[in-house]
Amino acid sequence: MALASGTSVIVGDVPFFAEFKGYLPVCDSTEDYVKAITKIFEDPAYEKQIKDNTNRFINERTWERVAEWYLSCTPDKDFTAKVGLNEDQHPRLV
Repeated sequence: MALASGTSVIVGDVPFFAEFKGYLPVCDSTEDYVKAITKIFEDPAYEKQIKDNTNRFINERTWERVAEWYLSCTPDKDFTAKVGLNEDQHPRLV
């Protein structure tokens, strides 16, 4: 729900949120959270980048795309979803 709300989202670096790496700021420490939140409030371009990445994440994981990915999985193939951003598109903490 948070992703679809249009609000900037940041997450902690825990296995449950691993899928968000490269889309959202993933924070390891309190300091990382402070940096990310501060940058969101102070840098409109950074906030927009996070929102754009969030929308890309949502669009890459429609029911149809997830179903296609699952149906393409076989025991002899890598089960890693072929979605994501290029290295230069990742939101950065400064």
